[in-house]
Amino acid sequence: MSLVMTFAMQDFVVMSGDYRRTRVVDEGEYYDDTPKVFQISPQVLCGFTGDVDVTTLLRKELEGINPKATIEAVARKVRKAVSGLQDAYQVITIAGKSDAGKMAIIQVSHRNDFRIEKVRLEKGQLEWRFCIAYEDPTEFVRERVMQLTEFNAESISQLAKEASEKISESDALVSKECDVLSITVETRS
Repeated sequence: MSLVMTFAMQDFVVMSGDYRRTRVVDEGEYYDDTPKVFQISPQVLCGFTGDVDVTTLLRKELEGINPKATIEAVARKVRKAVSGLQDAYQVITIAGKSDAGKMAIIQVSHRNDFRIEKVRLEKGQLEWRFCIAYEDPTEFVRERVMQLTEFNAESISQLAKEASEKISESDALVSKECDVLSITVETRS
């Protein structure tokens, strides 16, 4: 199992991901050796949950992508790479600069036949998504958001780290350690 969380506002995105890799046939056997979040380009982050072999394939497909690629371009490339796979169990979260020059989140998932689902951000609103942990981090995140006095990449990165650590205490399929990446991009008005 995995916990990848993505947070976004109009001027930044933050993505965190744990390291736990479990055996499908025996979830009691696990290894904390598999990063889940990556910076694909200066303006795009990707988080992968699901089959580690599919993640490896997708990472290879995204090597050398145009540094100016937007999240839509990355999503199209991801969708094309997974479209022919049989029984692929994968959720890919892509966050960063969109074609419109604004920050956004896209999810591409086996749950909807790998269609591209874009989350638009409202001005001043913090949007966030998570996948696939057994324990739902929503209540913890909601409480922490209410305590924040500043909403910036640094404060949200700290929140993501704390949420991942908290979930790892009760979800044996999420590792205590996690990576937290962020991108701040100037947006066009």
